[in-house]
Amino acid sequence: MAIVGASTAGAAAAYALRAEGHEGPVVLIGAEQTAPYERPPLSKDVLTSADDPQPLWLLTPDTYVSTNIELRLGAAVTSLETDGSRFRLALADGARLSADTVVLATGGRARRLDVLPADPRIHVLRTWADAQALRTQLRAADRALVLGSGLIGAECAASASSQGVEVEVIEAQHVPFPSLPSHEVRGALLRTFAQHGVTFRTGVTVTGCQAGSDGLIVSLSDGNVIETDLIVIGIGVEPMTGLADQLGAETQRGVLVDDRMRTSVPGLFAAGDVATRRIGDRLVRHEHFASAQAQGAAVARSVVGLDPVAPPAAWAWSDQFTHRLDVVGDPQGGTERRLRRGDDGSLVEFSLAGSRLVGVTALDAHRTVRDARRLIGGVLRAPAEGLEGNDVPLKQLVSTP
Repeated sequence: MAIVGASTAGAAAAYALRAEGHEGPVVLIGAEQTAPYERPPLSKDVLTSADDPQPLWLLTPDTYVSTNIELRLGAAVTSLETDGSRFRLALADGARLSADTVVLATGGRARRLDVLPADPRIHVLRTWADAQALRTQLRAADRALVLGSGLIGAECAASASSQGVEVEVIEAQHVPFPSLPSHEVRGALLRTFAQHGVTFRTGVTVTGCQAGSDGLIVSLSDGNVIETDLIVIGIGVEPMTGLADQLGAETQRGVLVDDRMRTSVPGLFAAGDVATRRIGDRLVRHEHFASAQAQGAAVARSVVGLDPVAPPAAWAWSDQFTHRLDVVGDPQGGTERRLRRGDDGSLVEFSLAGSRLVGVTALDAHRTVRDARRLIGGVLRAPAEGLEGNDVPLKQLVSTP
């Protein structure tokens, strides 16, 4: 069993294989020199910690030994072939392996902009090394320019601002935080960023960049020019489908898998950021920690012949200044929305498809989010107006699916 990608999904698959009783050899292969670690802290605690941060390991070193999982680091898989019965893997360090079964947990690579030069002051944030490089430069910076206001861009902007750096965010869409469906939640976040001095330019793009005598000079599509000490690019990721392409596996916005995480190539599975599932008439690919863990565990069940377990509702979270943002389920899939305003300033927007709860977007509402994660897909027990009140727990308003 070869798992390509020492990622959240890869580590989850390796561990779950042992937990589900798989006794054959398991090799977990990673391109980085670092053992699998949690990535959510990279844009938050790693950038802001006063002490020298250390990775939060997904599995302890002892776990690899006690479960007999072979960990091969610093050796990306460069080619993957099959003769129909066995897979052959070539690694960047010259090693060659064969396997009966392969899991692709290769994740994605951070998108870059062709108009930006190769410069050590221009950063993406995907790996531990990326975070360390950005952390070092932030400590000496006065100004930072963040491209994109998705979760990574917003978190980096908040982390930089909290350290006294003057931050400006460039967003190509005409609204900040465009991935959030809730106007009210977007507005609350924007007010908080403004209170901390973070400014936004929306509806503009970067058209050029050159080195100046004191930093980087960035040209924008609206004709303005910005000077900055560093740039952070947070405009999403591209799934790393290259190995699947070598085998002719079907790919659509990622490596296409079924409900058992199987690809179109027998014996080849995919999980995590690289995997795409067809749900109804839509292609869905989740780029979040909880989904990667669940998909890794789903691969293990499939490999050992167990029935698939219904995947949990998609869940992403983000810490921005003092706010906790949670997005559960598929808020974009609803046709009606109901807003709950808490007396403590919390906001929860419920997304409904008919009488069914399909998504939740929440700000600083931990208890409601905890219930919502179990109730996505459930049917309303009462009129939708009841969701707007604070006096009735959500579990009394929505049935368990």
